[in-house]
Amino acid sequence: MNNGDRLQQTSSIGITAPANALNPRLRADVSTVSAGKTVTLYASVKDEMGINTASGTPMRLSLNSQAVTAGVKLASEAVVVQANGSVAVDLIVPKGVSSATFSSIVVTGTIRDPRGNEIPTNLTFTVKDAINPYHLTIDSNR
Repeated sequence: MNNGDRLQQTSSIGITAPANALNPRLRADVSTVSAGKTVTLYASVKDEMGINTASGTPMRLSLNSQAVTAGVKLASEAVVVQANGSVAVDLIVPKGVSSATFSSIVVTGTIRDPRGNEIPTNLTFTVKDAINPYHLTIDSNR
């Protein structure tokens, strides 16, 4: 019903959101990796206060090119953050990798903000050579 008043329909409503209202985070219990080991890293997305988890937010995971070339793999290349806070993802380092091959592995987690902009975060692991702590000494005592 139109009683002579103007009626206007809005097709879009502009919003103002902080630049980084969502902050992707990657963490791990260790900072070094060695050949043949699997390391668990944890992906989460927090709000700007760092308190609340943005559950249901998808995060893409990727590795630096040197790590991919050496055969390093992630158990999953994409995760969806759950309400409990963080999602565990395994980083699998193959046998035969040494610090001579490359010095670090960089895991990048990327999310998209409401405007469609990508927000990345990095987690760097140092590659350490596996050291055998056991030594065998043979003496000739006759």
